[in-house]
Amino acid sequence: MDQDKPPFAKEIEAKAGEIKENLKHVETEEKNKLPTKADIEQEKKETDKEGS
Repeated sequence: MDQDKPPFAKEIEAKAGEIKENLKHVETEEKNKLPTKADIEQEKKETDKEGS
């Protein structure tokens, strides 16, 4: 199966392996949290008051 790959494919795979080994684990933190049901109800009340 390796014979079907172009000659530079092995070099790319080797380099990708090196890069992957050097990556460190990070924890993601969501910054744009969705509004809660209470937030939506509060905003709905505020907009209803402004529209009246």
